[in-house]
Amino acid sequence: MVASGVYRVLDTTWTLARLGLVWWLCLLLIVPAPAATVWLLHAARGQLRGEVAQDLGTTLRYIARMTLPALRLGLIHLGLAVVTVSALLGPSPGGVLDVVLPPVAVGVTLTWLLVLPWSFVALEQDPGAGALDALRHAYRWALAHLLAAALTCTALAAAALLMWSVPAEVVLLPGVALPAVLALTVRSVQDRAESHPHARRTRV
Repeated sequence: MVASGVYRVLDTTWTLARLGLVWWLCLLLIVPAPAATVWLLHAARGQLRGEVAQDLGTTLRYIARMTLPALRLGLIHLGLAVVTVSALLGPSPGGVLDVVLPPVAVGVTLTWLLVLPWSFVALEQDPGAGALDALRHAYRWALAHLLAAALTCTALAAAALLMWSVPAEVVLLPGVALPAVLALTVRSVQDRAESHPHARRTRV
């Protein structure tokens, strides 16, 4: 019994580390990073459903197939990030904009952060929808499940802060598996939110 439990823990740890390692390698290559994020969410859904993990060849083909649509989505998010950071931290425009711009920029930034992870979920669930449709579906989902979207955003921000603040030699091994853990968290939050009896009938 104990040996079986230890084996399951080791097997789960290895699976998470393997998934995370593929994502980190794609992140280093930059261009396939958005597609790897979509793939990681796809793999997390399979893990939660108890499906057999994809082999390396299937994984690479999936990432290659999703590279262009996911890259478009990633570039949109990059553009939104540049705009919001410029609005929040850029030079003051002066006049009435000094009063109007800050709250508008904060509202847009918060909305973008709530929608960001769910746009990749939407693209995974409907790869043919395109980047703009993925954003639209993610926006509708975040509004319909505001608490779930906020909790997800908080978890992602906490993970990013942990990776940034903890020394590299301490966070290295857990950090390899962290992307897979976060993908499983996003999928679990999605399943729980959409299965709630009082949830609005809106799916990503």
